[in-house]
Amino acid sequence: MTRSLITLISVAALAIALASPVVAQHADVGDPNTPRYVRGDVKQPVPLNNVAPRYTDAARASKIEGIVVAQGVVTVDGKFNVQLVAQRLPLGLTEAALAAMSQLEYQPATLNGVAVSVYMNLTMRFELHNSRFSAEIPKFIERPLPVFSDEDKAGGEKGHVLMWLTVSPNGRFAR
Repeated sequence: MTRSLITLISVAALAIALASPVVAQHADVGDPNTPRYVRGDVKQPVPLNNVAPRYTDAARASKIEGIVVAQGVVTVDGKFNVQLVAQRLPLGLTEAALAAMSQLEYQPATLNGVAVSVYMNLTMRFELHNSRFSAEIPKFIERPLPVFSDEDKAGGEKGHVLMWLTVSPNGRFAR
């Protein structure tokens, strides 16, 4: 074959390949978008955030507590897609849990270093006395800036302060 014919065939093959839908595949993985169970060499997804569901006023007034369980898939892009709600709660709590689940982000599961979709069950618990889920997320009313001594400033002191706080139902910090 002549060099120009080989080039023409190569360009045509490249054009066909680019026009075809591409699914990233790895010899040992197959289609990464096909969900699989976390077992063997499949490493589980890692949560990147935590979104608390909101207690509805009606459920709080009726003192409803319990769990919502959803079965779904964590995709290769790190999103949780609900396929089935296995356990529900009344008065808008199921919807609140599903809304929170839709905001969750994950580092995807992997198989041989390739991101893959996996089946997963998620549980959202609603407890009236668990401030993590029953209270609104606290908002800063005032955010004081740190004060450094002249000695600290001169020494170039830097760092982080990590605080665990409990907010009481009246909005004050509990001791």
